[in-house]
Amino acid sequence: MQQSLLRNGDDRGERNASIELRLGSPDGGEKMLSVDHAILCTGYRVDLARVKFLDEALRGMIATVGTAPALSTQFETSVPGLYFVGPASAPSFGPMFRFVYGAEFAAPRIAAHLERAVARRTLSMRPALAAR
Repeated sequence: MQQSLLRNGDDRGERNASIELRLGSPDGGEKMLSVDHAILCTGYRVDLARVKFLDEALRGMIATVGTAPALSTQFETSVPGLYFVGPASAPSFGPMFRFVYGAEFAAPRIAAHLERAVARRTLSMRPALAAR
């Protein structure tokens, strides 16, 4: 169905009380609505292929759920040390994680995971340091 917002205001650019909406149907029909308010829920789709600041080879190493990165319970991708939060985490964790609200849950988990990773790395380096 094709929709469009035709106008919000009069010919002089002043706001008036109605918004004209044109709704088109798949069969080519058209319906006009005059409404006082319109809430547009445009949505979005996470597509890892469109994240151009990540090298193409790196993007290819990331396991996906559809077009979004598949994440561990610590928000880590299949590439160790690479994490995603926000809208990209919603397919793995649910719709609340699209927003800043989800950061309250995500941030402590990622921080704890990073802390454990640094501690493991430090422990694994100790024998090499002692040998010097």
